[in-house]
Amino acid sequence: MSIHRWLSTAQAAEYLSVNPKTLRRWAKAGLVPFHRLPGGRDLRFHTAELDAHMGLDVAAASQRVRNTDFTRPPERPDEEDAA
Repeated sequence: MSIHRWLSTAQAAEYLSVNPKTLRRWAKAGLVPFHRLPGGRDLRFHTAELDAHMGLDVAAASQRVRNTDFTRPPERPDEEDAA
């Protein structure tokens, strides 16, 4: 049984491991699904929609299965190490 829930911007950013400012930019650009609360200022994100949009297994969302194809770029060596 999958448990899906509504998240605030901060919670959704943590869920996706991104900065809240990045998530707001993505929402403004239409890159992630979101909903506005009455009054139009606050955003809410649904975990099932985020998982589906990010290519995650929606059936396993409650287990927080991440996209295994994603890898972070290697860190750049410090200038001191390169010298």
